[in-house]
Amino acid sequence: MKNSNFSICSITAALSALCVILSFIACAPRNVTPLYLEAEFSKTRIAEPIYLLSFVDLRVDKAKNLNLDDNAMRRLSPSFEKKGYGPLKAMKDRKWVESVVEDDFTHPDSSFLAVLGPEKAHYLFCPVLHDFKSKLTFGSTANAEVSGYIVDKKRGKIVWKHKGLGQAGQGGLMGMAMKGLVEEEAVNTALLSLSVAIPQNGIPKTVVAKK
Repeated sequence: MKNSNFSICSITAALSALCVILSFIACAPRNVTPLYLEAEFSKTRIAEPIYLLSFVDLRVDKAKNLNLDDNAMRRLSPSFEKKGYGPLKAMKDRKWVESVVEDDFTHPDSSFLAVLGPEKAHYLFCPVLHDFKSKLTFGSTANAEVSGYIVDKKRGKIVWKHKGLGQAGQGGLMGMAMKGLVEEEAVNTALLSLSVAIPQNGIPKTVVAKK
């Protein structure tokens, strides 16, 4: 009987901890203005699939495996579909992003963008992990910073960009035991805060910056 009570308490505690972690996601806004949106892209109805490249990982220490590509597909593809785009096509071959550095996006060169990703693609979504930190004390916390870029390969241009921040945490022994989940949810929350700035497909939006 004692073991049964302990199991019930453990399950209840785990569910409570999960709710705390997921509350970070629930608080995210539904729509935000992106850091940059090209006027022509905002008015174009996109019929072709958008190819999701593997994460560009800019962390100094890449030892921690964050399951970035699978999380990106799970979080971003539904967001694109809700905005009127087709499902993302995941390109997990890291050969497309192995040599990519931050300057390739902050100071883009059209000749580089035109050959990025598979030849058959017209539009690419390029996710970038800038920073990730986690801490284990009497509980655990994690923070993630990501950015995303939509690239029009045919024109060699970045047509949309935004940045997302994610934070997750859980205190106590349960938080210590759930450190991996806390870390994953920090990345997921950052991806969600990125995805809410995706424009509706083919509906004009205010252009907030100039290239």
